[in-house]
Amino acid sequence: MIRSRLRHRLNHLGVTSLDQYTDRVRQDTSGIEFQEMISALTTNVTGFFREPHHFDFLTEAKVNHLVKKLKSGEPVRVWSAGCSNGQEAYSLAMHLTEYDPKFSNGDFKILATDIDTQVLRFAEQGLYNEQQVSGVHKKYLEAYFTTAAQKNAAAQYRLTDQIKNLIAFKQLNLMDDWPMSGTFDVIFCRNVVIYFDAQTQAKLWKKFERVLDPDGLMFVGHSERISDHQFKSVGATVYAKSSSNAYSFQQNR
Repeated sequence: MIRSRLRHRLNHLGVTSLDQYTDRVRQDTSGIEFQEMISALTTNVTGFFREPHHFDFLTEAKVNHLVKKLKSGEPVRVWSAGCSNGQEAYSLAMHLTEYDPKFSNGDFKILATDIDTQVLRFAEQGLYNEQQVSGVHKKYLEAYFTTAAQKNAAAQYRLTDQIKNLIAFKQLNLMDDWPMSGTFDVIFCRNVVIYFDAQTQAKLWKKFERVLDPDGLMFVGHSERISDHQFKSVGATVYAKSSSNAYSFQQNR
């Protein structure tokens, strides 16, 4: 897989072997080639409103509490970890704004992070083609996108500033120290941790537990499970802290 994904990069540089290429990455003090390598190696499969049951659960179990916090002047923070091209973060912003306009004018922010700087630059534009927005409901397309038809080309859909301004895109390697000082009410980290070995997964779950609000929710991918005893399952691939009593009704369903 590594050879296949780096083949085009090696051809572009005129490099004939992986050993030569890794030497070049190490010697490039600018870090540019390291980012090119990361972009070539990372998996960026995403989509708008992927795994819709998570958005339904968020609405049922958490949104009213978040609205109360905003109305009382408290901050609400959401983290999209491994945000890829930005569709997950924008889906959350649209979903919550549609539920209550307070998410647009209260102390609300979504942090969207990824290790790949190329996908972050793409995400910041908030510009998607017709195929990429195929999973977006018509009411969201009409309310939160503008359409730019191009001659002899497919239409382009751009998120409105109302939605884009709710999101801060930042580069972050999950293996590094995390700079965030506060906690998050909601964390989406879906189909990311599955790519790490078991030991690394265990370390990452503990790090996520430390930055999750006492009554926060953690959403993971459809094939992922959190085994750390600090978490408990409260829904289909949805977790809360073991100490939280906020979602006991979900476990009894």
